[in-house]
Amino acid sequence: MTDELVDMRRELEKARDTLASVELHLARQAEANAALHCATRVIYSPLHSKVAATRAGIDRTLGAPAADPRFPAAGADLPTDPGGPVWTA
Repeated sequence: MTDELVDMRRELEKARDTLASVELHLARQAEANAALHCATRVIYSPLHSKVAATRAGIDRTLGAPAADPRFPAAGADLPTDPGGPVWTA
């Protein structure tokens, strides 16, 4: 794997860990608010669901198989000349 890919994975892992902490904080905040108001159910904020979805997207990205054509094999260079093959998503 190239240094850039290693750095990108490391940054995504740090973002995933941070988002996990944010998600836990938002969940505890919603649960505390429900308890404060003696509510029978907890209503999570839209921000909580966006954080969870973003974290899930990072998990999918980090776990993407190298055989997937959208994710070239480690160390493979994307074609740069217009006449060569084109990578599409």
